[in-house]
Amino acid sequence: MSEISVARLDDGRVHVKNGSWSDVFEEERREPWAAWYEKMHQDYGYPGYLAMAVALRALPAAG
Repeated sequence: MSEISVARLDDGRVHVKNGSWSDVFEEERREPWAAWYEKMHQDYGYPGYLAMAVALRALPAAG
């Protein structure tokens, strides 16, 4: 499993990276994405889904 990186950009958006995949989205989408990854882990048991949910939630809230 690749190392997950979650960071806040200077403009307040969230940047997430996992291996060669990356995405940037607004802060308001961070918790819904974390919940989605958590649900996917519950449904399918893939540990990478839970790791992503944990990483997204570990980023401190903006401002």
